[in-house]
Amino acid sequence: IPQEIWRKPSNIDPEQEQRGIQRLKDNGVQYADMESYHNMCRFNSGWFYRLEGLKKFKWYWRFEPNTDYYCSIDYDIFKFMEDNDKTYGFTISLYDDPLTVETLWPVTMDFVKQNPQYVHPN
Repeated sequence: IPQEIWRKPSNIDPEQEQRGIQRLKDNGVQYADMESYHNMCRFNSGWFYRLEGLKKFKWYWRFEPNTDYYCSIDYDIFKFMEDNDKTYGFTISLYDDPLTVETLWPVTMDFVKQNPQYVHPN
C-alpha cells in the first residue's frame, strides 16, 4: 500500500486530532491512540477500492481477519451484486462505541449539503 494513501492526509489539523484522541482515551475508547488503526479505517473507507491491483475486478468483498459466518450463504454473492448493480459488499454486526463516530453524521450531512449532486434522488 503506497504510504501516501496509508498515512493520514496533510489536511488533518494535528492539534485537533490530538484533542480528539485524548477525549477518546479519556472515555476508554478502544484503539483511541493507535495511529495504525486510524490509518486502516481511513484506508478501508476510502482508498482500498482505488488500488491499481483491484481495478481489474468488477466486484469484491472485503473480509476482516478471523471473520466467521454462522449462517449458510445459499446464493452466489457476486451474482447478486451483478444483478443489483452493487460493487462493494460488507457486513458488520458488532457493537462499537458511539464515541468513535460521534462526528461522522454531522460531517456527512455537511458534505451532503455542500455537494447535493452526489445524493441519489431516491
